[in-house]
Amino acid sequence: MFETDRLILRAFRESDWEYILKLWNNPTTQRFLWLDYVTPRGDKFVKDVLKPGMENATLYVIITSKDKRQANGEGEVMGYCEMAIANPKNREGHLEIGLLPEWQGMGYGTEALRFVVDHGFREFQLHRMSLGVLEGNAAARAVYTKMQVPKFAEFWICANDIAWLRFTVDLKRRAGGGR
Repeated sequence: MFETDRLILRAFRESDWEYILKLWNNPTTQRFLWLDYVTPRGDKFVKDVLKPGMENATLYVIITSKDKRQANGEGEVMGYCEMAIANPKNREGHLEIGLLPEWQGMGYGTEALRFVVDHGFREFQLHRMSLGVLEGNAAARAVYTKMQVPKFAEFWICANDIAWLRFTVDLKRRAGGGR
């Protein structure tokens, strides 16, 4: 379990499926999480897409609130963040984040993503991390653009109207050679 100022980032539990499916079945969030048509997602989607993604992730955390609590005393589930390292030799990770609409626009995504990016560079010694954002998702692009320090970030456009953002660690700074 990890903590930031306002968040607890913890391991996935089976009871989290309710929140993950709520996120994936919300038409507003689904259209920015997935390239396919916006349709109801259920057990087959969990089995074929979500579970394999979680299992292949190097780090998969459920984002919960420190302040707002559920009836059981746990922090309310806000969303998820994952980092996958497909090819460790290249020291590059891929990021994904999803927040329920009621938690968007308040800096929680920036806070969670900042922790995961820093954790990837520090603990996994990655040199690069990237994530895709669909072209119409202006709010996400604004969040990702904020994530430049102490790294630099660049957007470039690919097929299917996806803008990819790559974070690259300043290796001189890491080695103590930068300012």
